Order: sequence, then structure tokens, then C-alpha cells
Amino acid sequence: MKIHVTDSLTGHPIKDVHAITADESFFSNEKGEINLVLRGNNSVRTILLTCLGYETILLKHDISCSDQIEVRMKPVSQVLDEIVIRGSAPLKPANKVGEIVQAKTFEESVGTSLTAMLEKVNGVSSIRTGTTVSKPVIQGMSGHRILLINNGVSNGAQIMLLRLI
Repeated sequence: MKIHVTDSLTGHPIKDVHAITADESFFSNEKGEINLVLRGNNSVRTILLTCLGYETILLKHDISCSDQIEVRMKPVSQVLDEIVIRGSAPLKPANKVGEIVQAKTFEESVGTSLTAMLEKVNGVSSIRTGTTVSKPVIQGMSGHRILLINNGVSNGAQIMLLRLI
């Protein structure tokens, strides 16, 4: 059995019309066609047609008369008093990097430099100026833009604060 569904005002086919029978449910394609596979011997079938933005239609059809049905659905609109949208923002913006370096990380990094340990944090790299001298680079900022405090002692007059806990 085939149902062809169109808009009653425009005559255009309606996609995604939900056809519900006692046994199964089907959806219309982009041409507005619903191909129903009916089971059982009942010649009279009840079919509920629903689609967002259209009035619901309840069909009672005798399939012994015809295996094709033309249906024109009437568009409906509804005025809403209120729309409530709820959500939550991330704790930190996606473009900012922040991480607390735990004591365990310090213990696992014994024998390496502080800068080498910090390279494990996303967005942190380093500039090496010698075999034992390296400076952190945080999201591309280095030099005078970073203030590195180690055990409460500042390592240079710089602007951005890197806090180690």
C-alpha cells in the first residue's frame, strides 16, 4: 500500500510524515511517499499520520478498494507563551589553557628540569639556550611575558604568572 502526502496549501510533498499502524510505523521520503507493508488479513486499516507543523490525520482505509491514497495535510502554527533554554557553560573557555601540576608529577620528574616537567602541560613548550638553561613558552608567550615563581621566589621581572602547586 502506498500513501502520497502533500501540503494542502502548496501541493509540495512532505518529507518525514510518520505513519503509524497497529503493527509498525513508517516515514515518508523526500517525494512524500510512504510505502506501507501491511501484515494480516484485515481489509480495513487504521493509519495515524503525524508530522511536525501539520494537523494529525487518522485514516480508516479499505485496502480492497485501492492500494494508493492521496493525503493533503493542513499546516498548523502554534503561538508559544514562552521558550525556556537551559544549558551550562564550560568552567573555562575552550581557548584558555589551565592546569594544576600535582605533587605526584613533581615526584615523577625528579632529575629533570622544571621546564621539562612543565612541557607535560598542554600549551607549554620550552626554549633551550644551553645544556642546562631552558625557559618555558606558554601558548607562544615567553621571556618578559611570563612570571615564573619557584618556591615563592620570582625568576625574573616578567608579566604573566605561572603558579605551581
